[in-house]
Amino acid sequence: MAAQLNSTHPSSQQDPVEIALPLVVDESVVHRFSFWNGTVQQGIRYRNKLYIYFEAYALRDRLKAYEIAYEQAEQGIADELMVCVTVSKTHYTIWLSLKITHSDKNFESLSIHPTNPPNS
Repeated sequence: MAAQLNSTHPSSQQDPVEIALPLVVDESVVHRFSFWNGTVQQGIRYRNKLYIYFEAYALRDRLKAYEIAYEQAEQGIADELMVCVTVSKTHYTIWLSLKITHSDKNFESLSIHPTNPPNS
């Protein structure tokens, strides 16, 4: 699903900007795995797409988790599911598309944290 943002300013002649909204899924439906990228990284697979751990937030910080996920989605490509938020009974975890992060961006520039995400 992509959101389309239109500027109503009369001097704006640019095309609308499309943003892929973060995918939100229950943590129980994703497959977790670890992989090596200089250090051990945590990832998930959901619907044949791979994601790398970005950040996790306590349940009380739900709005902050969604805000950060949306900010990451704004940096992405509209036709790709770039950001996934998993929801558990104790936390929200933000995951970034491994395909996009690996091919288009440097891991260090993304500030991806090599720490382990919380276990559900």
